[in-house]
Amino acid sequence: MTLGVDTQSVVALLTTRLAAERFTRTPWPHLYVADALPAEYASELSADFPSERLTPSARSNSDKDYSLWSADLTDHELRAGLTPGWAKLLAALASTEYRSLLARLSGVNLTDATTTLTCWEYRGGDFLSPHVDKAEKVLTQVIYLSGEWTEGNGGRLRIQHTPDVADTVTALAPVLGASAILVRSEDSWHSVEESAASVAPRCSLNLTYWRGADD
Repeated sequence: MTLGVDTQSVVALLTTRLAAERFTRTPWPHLYVADALPAEYASELSADFPSERLTPSARSNSDKDYSLWSADLTDHELRAGLTPGWAKLLAALASTEYRSLLARLSGVNLTDATTTLTCWEYRGGDFLSPHVDKAEKVLTQVIYLSGEWTEGNGGRLRIQHTPDVADTVTALAPVLGASAILVRSEDSWHSVEESAASVAPRCSLNLTYWRGADD
């Protein structure tokens, strides 16, 4: 696949990869697809990952501790100068057609939900502690764009039954081109294990749907 494809082609590609999949309901609804993006396309996106636009963020001694790097690509100034391949992917993820696909697959009503598109990097020692997303965050899709990831690098997304990491049901590998979709609930405990030092960053693009508490 080349970077010259148009937005509709990217939507069609994602639809083909995701439409046949079914959500896992245990311990709460989520979906993991190891090949959501073709390897060649994912490699091109990974090579152009906008690491230079990310800023560090950290919090401790709270209900959700973390250390990571991020950039909100909903901000059009931060989008400026991205490669055509990235621009097409962002447009596809923000499209009405793709919103309808995710609503159909997840069973979540995404009508009138607002969206954000955010790049994340977990570098050596970065992590995200066990938590349940805030109520306004109704659905999140994570597309993994880590160029090099192997077992032992850390950075897996832990799907948990409780706040205790010992109750991890599965740990999703952030392999290149994979994607995870998480449906928020009061029981949707999850975390990101600490990234190992001296390894390539764990990179992702996150699409999140939000709804106000009074909607």
